[in-house]
Amino acid sequence: MFNIAECTSVIKHKLYNKGIPIITIEPTVVKKLGCGKGNAKKRQMVDAFKQELGDPYPWFDLVDDGSEKIPSPISDCVDAYFVLKSGLLQENNNENKVS
Repeated sequence: MFNIAECTSVIKHKLYNKGIPIITIEPTVVKKLGCGKGNAKKRQMVDAFKQELGDPYPWFDLVDDGSEKIPSPISDCVDAYFVLKSGLLQENNNENKVS
């Protein structure tokens, strides 16, 4: 856990020094974008991902459609997709407010 926090701090520091804005997005916001509710489970996030993009990776078939347990890296990839989408939407909203 500490290694992740340390690496995140270094990355944020380097981005800040280069003038790249850092956007913090709460997990509930990401889940709401993916599933429509902020307390969505991993299974619901994977289903939303598949509904939005299809099943782009053969290893998604490793997830049993009835199982609530979603292994990594599948859940990590799904989270990363919706975090990116959330960040892009937030950035676009901020640009529209400025202009």
